[in-house]
Amino acid sequence: MLGKENRSICIDMVKNLELHGHAIEILLKLKFHKERAMESLLLRADNPEQITKLRETEDNSILLGRANNFYVYYFSIDALPELEFQEVPVIHGFWVIANTPEQVAGILERNNGSIPIVKATDLRAGDILQKLKLPDN
Repeated sequence: MLGKENRSICIDMVKNLELHGHAIEILLKLKFHKERAMESLLLRADNPEQITKLRETEDNSILLGRANNFYVYYFSIDALPELEFQEVPVIHGFWVIANTPEQVAGILERNNGSIPIVKATDLRAGDILQKLKLPDN
């Protein structure tokens, strides 16, 4: 899979997508359907080595599919700047969950308002909230 070209694997009808550990790096290869929304997208990296390839990409270069709920756990938080969210009016939940300060250390070094995300009715981001850029309106 890792030898495939980026955005060469089309994802059409998926209800929930959970990527754990090194599997998160498959995001580079996925191309999501623009009109269909998933119920949830969960990213979880238990150590920083599991997102090395994501961190080597440019900011906002990994286009995610639409989802009603985004869950970002542990060291996958450090990949937030590389993610680009499809424009949608509002999603239900956007949750950023960390257990230790080292899991958010990289994000805390970024400028305030430098990580664009989608508008959510339930936003939980803890210590990194000021680093997120919420959509206007």
